[in-house]
Amino acid sequence: LMASLSYFSLTQPIGDEEVPVDGIPGLFARQADASAAFERMRTAYAERVDAFFDSLSAHAIDTSADRRIVRDLLALAPPGIDELYALAAIADAVGEQRFARVIVDPAPTGHLLRLLEMPAIALDWTHQLLRLVLRYRELGALGDVGADLLSLAHRIRAVGALLRDDQQTSLIVVALDEPLVRSETRRLTDAVAALGVGIRAVIWNRGAPGADPPQLPLPAAATAAQLVAVETQPSPRGIAAIGRWAGTWRAVPRSGA
Repeated sequence: LMASLSYFSLTQPIGDEEVPVDGIPGLFARQADASAAFERMRTAYAERVDAFFDSLSAHAIDTSADRRIVRDLLALAPPGIDELYALAAIADAVGEQRFARVIVDPAPTGHLLRLLEMPAIALDWTHQLLRLVLRYRELGALGDVGADLLSLAHRIRAVGALLRDDQQTSLIVVALDEPLVRSETRRLTDAVAALGVGIRAVIWNRGAPGADPPQLPLPAAATAAQLVAVETQPSPRGIAAIGRWAGTWRAVPRSGA
């Protein structure tokens, strides 16, 4: 669906590889398949786990129980870790300074909050796996399994730190100025602020041309810029049309608070 939406908006196919966006030099887009990426990692990791435990058979140690536990933990990875794993790849790009700015379009409220809370949960999960593997360190057989776990834990920790660094990361909230949606947006902004993630701006989508600005402010976003994105039909397609549409957005005056 998102790939189709990308094609609809940009009038070019966007897949799971970085591609240059037509008409904007230096701009690249990617529709990351988080589930597929994590599944590839999990499959490769499971194979290494099996090889690791197989290597212990020469020591006449019964590791069948631990093997089952490790496999169960792999199968029962916390929901959302696939998205976190994909986000880790984005964090790598930030660390490598391959791009001046990286923009992530995440899933809606519930999924976004889960993603922001995920680093701590995922670290606990990786630590459980690592504790099992470390039980066999005296046999000198950690090999690639321990290195993989340490690398994954490091990347997860780096993502968590990046998300909470207001010098590098901020959130732009897009919402509708409707009572139920405003309530949901209030919950989101409060929860995000409590997690230590900065809010850069709130964009009220599908605003009526010339209508009064939304009621202000959302408490947790009181210092954020607020804009109204005017509704237009048909929806803009292509970079030029999106640029013209963005030129019709208007700032919500602070005096409206």
